[in-house]
Parts: sequence; structure tokens; C-alpha cells
Amino acid sequence: MENYDFITIPRLVVLSDKIRDSDRIVYGVIYSMSQMTNKKCIAKNTTLAKMSGLSTGSVANSLVRLVEAGFIQTTFKDGAKRIRLEIIPLISYNNDGYHQMMKGVSSNDETRVSSNDEQNNIYYTNKNINICRDFKNRILKELYKINDKVYLTGQTKNQEAYWVALNKDGVADCPAEKIIQWYVAEFIKRQNIGGDDFKFFPKAIVPSQLVEKWDSIERLYKETNKEYKPLW
Repeated sequence: MENYDFITIPRLVVLSDKIRDSDRIVYGVIYSMSQMTNKKCIAKNTTLAKMSGLSTGSVANSLVRLVEAGFIQTTFKDGAKRIRLEIIPLISYNNDGYHQMMKGVSSNDETRVSSNDEQNNIYYTNKNINICRDFKNRILKELYKINDKVYLTGQTKNQEAYWVALNKDGVADCPAEKIIQWYVAEFIKRQNIGGDDFKFFPKAIVPSQLVEKWDSIERLYKETNKEYKPLW
């Protein structure tokens, strides 16, 4: 196991009122371990406890709260969820100052953590889940430019149906992505101009709002792009 003297905790995790101080420490350990050589955290609860200065019971409780808050995701080798493969931190900090989703996000919330979990080099892969994950990551990064809370709101369970609607065909090059990128850039431009340019512009800063206002967004995109073809 690699040694380190510091742990990194993103601001969104530090400021969250959904978790406890011990949970923040556990997140910092998980994130820091995910930045090591293997680029993933496959540690047992006993290892996390040692690195965070907490008991294994406290670590298990922290993991549950971190999953419920949308800050981490866990993957398992077996359907009974007794052998954990990886703990995936969902919030990080890049050089551009944006909090962004980390790799390996599963589409299912998995909160059960076994005391017999093992470190394992087997990486959980699923093509469809990876496609959805990558799409969500890119859209969340775009929306963060106009909503710095999107990583908390965009991962809640009531947003799942809207992700499916946006990524309708379940493919990596979902055509909606191009319009969303245009929309965010247009949002920022009109916001800087102000006045009616922004007042009457459809405001959509989370997935559900994008879906609800999609007709208006699509129409505006059509008006500014002569080579436009209807998406759906």
C-alpha cells in the first residue's frame, strides 16, 4: 500500500450538510487512494479505518451516508454484494476549477457494505453502463459552468428518468449532447449581455429542466444552426 501524508477533500464535500465530519475524512481517503498508481480505490474497510483514524464500523456507516449523498458509488463482484470491487469517488477537482465526476460510475445506487469485503484487481465493466456514465459525466461538466450545485442535484434518483430521456438512444455520441453544449455556451453569452436576451431565454440548469424545456431549446438551436436536423 502506498503512503501519503495528505488527503484531498473537494469543497462540495466539505460544505455539504448531508454528511458528517467523519464522512468527509473517509471521502478524502477514498479520493486520495483513487489517485494512486492503480487509479482506483479497492481498499477494505479495515484499510480505510486505518488511514482515516476511525473504527471499521464508523467507516461502514460513512460509506452508506456518502452513497446516499451522491458522493461515492460502489461496485461488487457478486449479486449479493458481499465482495466489493471498488469505491468510486464522484466529485473531484481539476485544473480548470470545475468539480467533475470521476470514472466508473454505475447506474445503480449500491449502499450495502460487507465487513468481509476484499481488495480485488478485478474492475467492474459493463458497456451500457459505461456509455451512460460517460454521457452523464460530460453533460454534468457542461452544466457545472452554469450551476455549481449540479453534481449534487443531477445525481439524485428523481433525475434518473431524465438522463435516460436525454440519452435516448443509449449511445456514446448521443445527438442531444451537441445541443446541450451549444445551450450552455448560449446561456453564458446571454447572461453576460443581460436584458431581454437573457430574460426570455429558457433556464435549464439540471437534467429535468433540460427535458422539460427541450422543445424551446431545440427551437432556438434550429434558429441559429442552418444545417440543423431534428433529433427525435
